[in-house]
Amino acid sequence: MSPRPGVGRPSKKVGELLESRLKVLRKDLEDYEVFRSTEEKESKELLKQMAAEREKVGAEFQALRAFLVEQEGRLLGRLEELSREVTQKQNENIAQLEGEITQLSKLSSQIQETSRKPDLDFLQEFKNTLSRCSNVPGPKPTTVSSEMKNKVWNVSLKTFVLKGLLKKFKEDLRGELEKEEKVELTLDPDTANPRLILSLDLKSVRLGQRAQDLPCHPRRFDTNTRVLASCGFSSGRHHWEVEVGSKDGWAFGVARESVRRKGLTPFTPEEGVWALQLNSGKYWAVTSPERTPLSCGHLSRVRVALDLEVGAVSFYAVEDMRHLYTFRVNFHERVFPLFSVCSTGTYLRIWP
Repeated sequence: MSPRPGVGRPSKKVGELLESRLKVLRKDLEDYEVFRSTEEKESKELLKQMAAEREKVGAEFQALRAFLVEQEGRLLGRLEELSREVTQKQNENIAQLEGEITQLSKLSSQIQETSRKPDLDFLQEFKNTLSRCSNVPGPKPTTVSSEMKNKVWNVSLKTFVLKGLLKKFKEDLRGELEKEEKVELTLDPDTANPRLILSLDLKSVRLGQRAQDLPCHPRRFDTNTRVLASCGFSSGRHHWEVEVGSKDGWAFGVARESVRRKGLTPFTPEEGVWALQLNSGKYWAVTSPERTPLSCGHLSRVRVALDLEVGAVSFYAVEDMRHLYTFRVNFHERVFPLFSVCSTGTYLRIWP
């Protein structure tokens, strides 16, 4: 019986096609094996480098601590030395003054006794008493010398300079260490409520008079006048700064990725929002069940510091890095910077 058409061994052409495909797959497999090997090697090198950097950082800070302890000891030692000099001089002066007081008291008593004696005895004692009076009191003790005052002033000057240097050192060190933590943000138009107007550079947001005709999007806030940043975070430490309007009607902070986008939802941690707010002329941390008022004076720029490792969202006044408020959060998902404007008289801008 002859085989049915299409049944039997593959044709030579099909076999060649399969062989060609197999060669491509083998080549891809080899490439991926090489890539995996390279990736493992590079990862090991990076881990080795990070371990070495940890040792360097530890050594540098240990040396810095030792240097600061040494300089502290020198400065405190100088102050202790000056204290001993002043105390010694004070004790010498007091001892001399007490001796003079004793002599004066004794001489005063003798004069009183002489004055009560008969005339003949009085005349005999008068010359002796007068002679003793010419030698009392002795020279007054020298006060703390101008040289000593200059020494104390020099130490005081060093303390003043030290304060300024340490302040600048801390600011410079913090600035350098935070460079990699500062993130460049832009607003995500696909999340913006239709009434929000975003700048061309996607850095600032304000409220328009009416809703714009925007395409529907599952990530868009359809009721709350909010917008998210285009990038979110699931680990690490990050910070950004926000320039704020002086009038009521703004709030900003972070929101979890699953925050509700449809319908009217409250601004609360329970809803996955941790934010600062200007409302009724006052600044608030939007806590629950009641908001927390902040006594911070006028704000023009605020830093948001997000630490996903320790679970914290902190706000600082940029002018003097004054701490405003910290939310403690157990993060279980990615979070995004959030911005909300609900008044046409104000705005928010990602700085710079």
